[in-house]
Order: sequence, then C-alpha cells, then structure tokens
Amino acid sequence: MLRRMLDEFLGLFAHSSPGLSFPSWEPVSAFPPLALPVGHRAAPAPAPELSAERARLFGEAPELESLRRFYERHDGAELCIVSAWYPVSGESWPRPMPLITLLGTQEIQRSTRRLRRGGDKHWILEDRESCAALIADPESWVVFGIENDAAADTNGMFIVFRSAPNAGQVLFIAPQLKRSAAKSVDLFFRRLGTAMGEVLRSCDIRTRLCGPDGDAFGRDAERYFPDITGHPDLRTSGSWATGRPEAEEAVKVGVKGSRGTKKGQGKKKVVSKKKTAATPKKSTKKRSLAKKAGNKQSGSAKRP
Repeated sequence: MLRRMLDEFLGLFAHSSPGLSFPSWEPVSAFPPLALPVGHRAAPAPAPELSAERARLFGEAPELESLRRFYERHDGAELCIVSAWYPVSGESWPRPMPLITLLGTQEIQRSTRRLRRGGDKHWILEDRESCAALIADPESWVVFGIENDAAADTNGMFIVFRSAPNAGQVLFIAPQLKRSAAKSVDLFFRRLGTAMGEVLRSCDIRTRLCGPDGDAFGRDAERYFPDITGHPDLRTSGSWATGRPEAEEAVKVGVKGSRGTKKGQGKKKVVSKKKTAATPKKSTKKRSLAKKAGNKQSGSAKRP
C-alpha cells in the first residue's frame, strides 16, 4: 500500500502533456478561462557522500520510509513548472517557475536553518501562536519543500515531522497561514500524484498570470490535467494578452510604466482577489501576495 502511494506520485513524471486550467473571473470580463501546459522534473540520484546527511535529516521513524525511499532515487523534484508572470528587477516577465519544489538534501539543511530560531524566516513561526510547538521543539521537523513565488522571504514551506508523536505529518507554513498538507508522508505523495489541483488550492499556492492591461496577479488553478492536449482554452503563456495585439501593447506599456518618472505613475496595480460568488473561499486567513526577489513590491494583494 505505501509503495503504491509513492508510485502514484512518481507517475507524475510520466504524464505526457500535463497542464493546469484556470476559471474565468466574473468581476473582470477580460479574464476568460485559461489553460496552461506545465512540466515536472525529478532530480537525479543524490551523490553517495550525502547519504549520511540524508539519514540524519530524515531519521529512522518508519513513518518517513517513503520519503527516504524517494530521496534514495531522486535528490528533490520540481512540480508544475509553468510559464507564469513573476517580478524581475521591478518588472513582470513570463518565465518558467515550479509551483512546488521538493528540495535537494543540501537545500533541506539550509531551508530548515532559516526557519528555526536565529534564521531569517523564523518570524513566520513567531507570528502565529499555533506554531509554538514548532518553536519549542525545532529538532522534531525539517523543511523539505517550498512554494515558489519569486521571493525567498515569503515563500510557503512544507514541513515534515521526523519524530513522535507527529512523525510523518506534513504541514504547510507560510506568512499568516498554517495548514495540514497531509496526515502522513504517504498520503502527501498520493495527493500530489492524484489530486495536484487540490493540493495547490488547499495550500493557497497560486500562479501569477498577466491580464490584458498588463497587471500581474495570482490565481488559483481549477484543475490539473495529466494530458491537457486539445483543451479549448490552452495557451502557452500565463497571459490573456497572447495573440491579441491591443492587449499585447497594453502589457508592453505596463512593463515600461513600472519605471515611471512621475509621482504616482509607473506603479503596476496588483489586483486584489476578494471573496465573490465566482471565487469562493472557505478560509478567512490572509497572506501577502506582494512578492519580489530581494525586496517587497510597492503594491500588495491579500489572499483570502
């Protein structure tokens, strides 16, 4: 049974033409349904000299056996690599970015240190009372995966407990957000392999898309397809501007405008995604969408 769950996850890498679909956004009629191709990439096997460190990181708890087995074959993975719009040097450009990364052995060490006391991301735990147990027992868990959204200081992280009483449980931790990703590593692998869209939505991992007016904003994927070939809304870039000259020009203006020389000009709007009939949300938790490599953007949007 446990081996089958891991095999379901590894099946992702055999999907012929995977993709994500995004629903229309009723408040803004310019945003019709959209589908994008994605890719998955498994890293090669880790170097033999990393085996001792890997054993130290994952411990000996039987609940982590699937994780140890995966990392014997692959030193991490990139999931749902999509051509999305991310800020680069103050401007937004389409570039390939995995929505989820399972970290390599050495990155697991670094990311875990960053979240523990004394690390530059420890504030994420301090901001939530529900993270008190994580702070009190930092040796009981490691960070083994991250959400990729351009800014290393606000990315969400997947944590796995490596010792009792919660051995194997996977949490997703982000600014103002803490959720159970799965009750066990095995169920986590199964969810990734059979319900990727659900994982992205439940962890509030959004894809940054570009509207016809050049604004970049985050959208929840509606569904994951193992083969998205022939989807009626399929595009190659996360932009509604593709193939529309007047919209493409608006995108160009928006990009140039980000360097505006007058006060109040040149700042790109970030569309706030709010609760509507078209975009229902169960949780009232909020977390910042304003992410930029190295610095915070001037605009901000909240995740409901």
